[in-house]
Amino acid sequence: MDKNKFRLIHREHIDNYHKSLSEKVDRRKEIDQLFSLFEYEINKEENRLENYKKELDLNCVGENMMYLEQKEIVDELKSAYEDFNAKQRIEPIKLNYGKFNKQVIELLYKHLYPEFIEVEKNIFENKFLKDNSDIIRWKGTETSFVYLFNKIEIENFDKWKCLSKHFFNKKEKPFKSTQLSNVYTKLSYTKNVSSKEKMKNILTDIKKCISI
Repeated sequence: MDKNKFRLIHREHIDNYHKSLSEKVDRRKEIDQLFSLFEYEINKEENRLENYKKELDLNCVGENMMYLEQKEIVDELKSAYEDFNAKQRIEPIKLNYGKFNKQVIELLYKHLYPEFIEVEKNIFENKFLKDNSDIIRWKGTETSFVYLFNKIEIENFDKWKCLSKHFFNKKEKPFKSTQLSNVYTKLSYTKNVSSKEKMKNILTDIKKCISI
């Protein structure tokens, strides 16, 4: 490519890139879309950087400066992606049963799979052991979900906010912490709790487990 044309394309790219990226970010509302955008942009700009190595004489001060400007964009993208990824990490659900935590997790999985959840055991266990991005679909009602987890001892400061990041409802829409809190508030005078006996059996088994 003609060097003068290359310089013009480069200057336009550098001058407009941040505004263009900001507009792309604003158009994406879902977390997965933003992850995909960052991965696409990093790959695209790295390929552009590799092309600079082929097209430019990096021993020439002016051309080397163009290379460094493009490299700065790649480095900024990678740093922004790492920061974004760190912010999306989900705090695990912290049970408060001490040495019985593992047994309680196994007991919950045994009772809930496959009627209320349909994930592999290790995915469910990781919800309580380490942060991860896998969201579990709760196949029961919000009321049954709240009835069960209200009775389970969890250390996290805001129980419902924490749980809303790990589960979505049977329609595959995210639980809202405010909605879960509202369900909890109404629970004491809710007569018909779906799967109430099943949830009570789980809680009874947990009590037996931790009293051994």
